[in-house]
Amino acid sequence: MKTQQIEKRIINQAAKSLIEAGYSVRVYDGEEFATEKTTDLATIMAEVFATEETYLYAYRGDAKAGFVWFVHGNGCDVMADNSTNLESVLQAASDLAETL
Repeated sequence: MKTQQIEKRIINQAAKSLIEAGYSVRVYDGEEFATEKTTDLATIMAEVFATEETYLYAYRGDAKAGFVWFVHGNGCDVMADNSTNLESVLQAASDLAETL
């Protein structure tokens, strides 16, 4: 499996888990916000490889609840950092990275 395919699966799982936990997500591509807050997985995934890094900001209503930082090109280690309060929500993505 190619690096970008691995990363796409992990990022997809992270975004899906955030949405399922009740968060809306806004994509920041390292230069600008690429989306508004959304719960549409396709919208999120359409923007994640625009630059060398991607942040997913999680929101509850209008309040920013945390972030996940992805550094592209790192394969299974694509998830570089995240807010500690989101660790349990992101467990499925972490488990997937370990499996891959």
